[in-house]
Amino acid sequence: MDREVFLKLTKPQQHCVLCGAPLAEAGKHPSVLVPAQANDEEGDEADIPRRQDYCHACWEKHTAKDYLGFWITRREPPKPRRVQNRRERNARLAAYFDYFYREGGEAHAARLYFLAHLLMRYGVLRWVRTETDPETHKERISYRHMINDEEVVVEGAELSDDDLVVLKREVDELLAGTLGVQTESASEPAETSSPSHDEPSPAEPET
Repeated sequence: MDREVFLKLTKPQQHCVLCGAPLAEAGKHPSVLVPAQANDEEGDEADIPRRQDYCHACWEKHTAKDYLGFWITRREPPKPRRVQNRRERNARLAAYFDYFYREGGEAHAARLYFLAHLLMRYGVLRWVRTETDPETHKERISYRHMINDEEVVVEGAELSDDDLVVLKREVDELLAGTLGVQTESASEPAETSSPSHDEPSPAEPET
């Protein structure tokens, strides 16, 4: 058997041969090698056996036994997709920020404070004003969200060196596609510039 034929026989298919269900994330699934005459094909490859991959549901219903070989194919799920450009980076970070902002700012104050400064650097958030809450005496920073054109308010937070390490790692994993938290997709933001130097803004945490 020459190399090209061998590669065709060993390369797993992406979908079930019967129902078309995707197999890439199945973990494992049945595969068979069927004789050439079972394919009813013509041409130079008519006498070459064919590989067929099945999802588990179709395999349980499959009654034909005219195959030359049977095995279980183990599949690794597709690797997470890393962001490819600034537009994707901004959209993913904005979706992450929006997710925790909707969850409730007080519970995620440190994360939102860190993300807000990062998004301001990338032009996704634009500083509007900084105020001090008269009751809690905590800093409240208002931004214009450049994607949905809404105003968001983030509470100031004290970030320790350990906090920064954890949050930076979290962002790195988010952009690498390996973070376990799922967020809704945000519309891709336009490429916007960072705030001009005459706009006052709180000091950015070290990143």
